[in-house]
Amino acid sequence: LLSISTEASWENEAPGLFELAGWAVYSDVVAISCREDLGEERMTRLPSEPDGWFSGTVWFVDGPGRYSLSVATRPPGKSSYIVVCSFCVRNVSCEIPLVPVEYVGYGYDLTIDFPRQESNTVTDVLHVRGWSRYGRVRATVQNLETGEIRTYYAQTRPDGTFEFPVPLDVGYGPCEVIFASRQIDAETWQGAAAYRLISEEPPLYMTQPAYQRGSILATGRFRVRGVACGAETVILETSSCDEDVVYRRQEASVVDDRWEAWIDLPEGEDVFRLCVGRNGSQVCGTGWEANRSYTVATVAPRPDPAPTEPWMMQSLSIAIQELAASIVDGIHDPYERVRALHDWVAANIDYDIEGARSGRPGPGDAITTLKRRQAVCLGYANLLAALLRAAGCRVWVVIGNADNGISVLRHAWNEVEVEGRILSIDATWDSGCMEKGVFVRRLSGALFDPSPELLAFSHFAGI
Repeated sequence: LLSISTEASWENEAPGLFELAGWAVYSDVVAISCREDLGEERMTRLPSEPDGWFSGTVWFVDGPGRYSLSVATRPPGKSSYIVVCSFCVRNVSCEIPLVPVEYVGYGYDLTIDFPRQESNTVTDVLHVRGWSRYGRVRATVQNLETGEIRTYYAQTRPDGTFEFPVPLDVGYGPCEVIFASRQIDAETWQGAAAYRLISEEPPLYMTQPAYQRGSILATGRFRVRGVACGAETVILETSSCDEDVVYRRQEASVVDDRWEAWIDLPEGEDVFRLCVGRNGSQVCGTGWEANRSYTVATVAPRPDPAPTEPWMMQSLSIAIQELAASIVDGIHDPYERVRALHDWVAANIDYDIEGARSGRPGPGDAITTLKRRQAVCLGYANLLAALLRAAGCRVWVVIGNADNGISVLRHAWNEVEVEGRILSIDATWDSGCMEKGVFVRRLSGALFDPSPELLAFSHFAGI
């Protein structure tokens, strides 16, 4: 059935990986590795050529130690593998490699080709390349210490290949990134591979806006803030989109690793570039590499909502006024006041699953939502809008559609103007998730001030 051409004895030693090659009757060949003191088996596909020869790399993703390693093959149409040979390998590398743990039982509908490297430490973004039989790929990122989760999507090219820059915006430390694909109109996503990695704190990152790349929608002079550990100053530069013309370069002092600055809009420019870098980077001349860069688009002033809007009128009620005041009590920063109100609504209102299923969710006004502590999306959006208005913010309720990864449904969320920017908030999606038909409350910040590009992938206003 199968023969191994790789030179291997019963006991072997390897620095983090082991190369395997051989010949098999059947094209479906896998290596099964297991660190003996853990007992968890990992499967690695070994690609085969038409003439039966196969080769591949087995990475020891569970760290140093003694592994049992088996090579197995499977006839077409069969569900079980036949183990042909086994031996032991002692992994002497202390590094944990960055390689996908593949779900071999899933089949060949999604494969991950890159990255595969010796260290699993990643900064900012996991750049992934692969192939999918279906046109949409999902990456679910979870911080394994805090439980914070983000979900991102990518479209494949016509030939099925894809490049997927997955932001690691769930905080720093141990993370898991699970990749899945979905057939058109299918109701479930099929997991295909997962990375375990260490998200490393970058030299500079932003806290306002809450995203690290993309567009900024500015209504006027706006504030930005961030962290630059160990730096004394941060350079902020506005320029034309092609970066040929520099409009202004300014410095911001770093105090206790934190900095902030106000950005003035260049006169007569509706769209421009904002670059942010630690002082000490090359910031003079064209082509300098910033730690962060954004495209800033100025947006026309928008009118306040009609005073007859129910949530506008309810924002004047004693219950809403007192609740808003208690939530933001002691918080003087406008951006953090908005975050606090978002967090309260997301943490204290349950999603009305039965109402959504029946199509009769009941009143979705702010006062009823507050009393019931349960609502569908419109109730979340109306309550948050009323609280924000009571706290002195300019806010709007946005009605449209949203793609939740399974279907496209009617949806409502919020936009708020704070410190010169328009930012989006979806307290419904940040409140929790469905598990086995039951709503599980799980506060998230994934859709508090997301980038417009990320929001546009799932939220479609005015449709």
